Amino acid sequence: MREEFEQPEQPRAPKKTMGDFRKAMIWTAAPIIILSAIAVGGSIVRHVSAFGFFGGIAAGLWTLAILAAIGFAIARKRQIAAGILVGVAIGVVGVGATCFVGSMGW
Repeated sequence: MREEFEQPEQPRAPKKTMGDFRKAMIWTAAPIIILSAIAVGGSIVRHVSAFGFFGGIAAGLWTLAILAAIGFAIARKRQIAAGILVGVAIGVVGVGATCFVGSMGW
């Protein structure tokens, strides 16, 4: 008699998905950097009001982001809170870089 052996299942590689930290970081940093780049682009072509308008929106987003990070930290979702705070830090660096470029008059 011939015995048939069952083949063991091969272990599957885990799916490559973004974690909560990365999602929070990207969704926080991207809008702030985009608004900063638009604001500097507006000031380069001598529309001074663009810098104040988009800079004000970016400052409002920072305020909301910090409040959201505090809320997530209270809810013990520390990965999301840390991602938001890192996104805010990346936004601050982005604003600094775009203001530097804007001051050079490029």
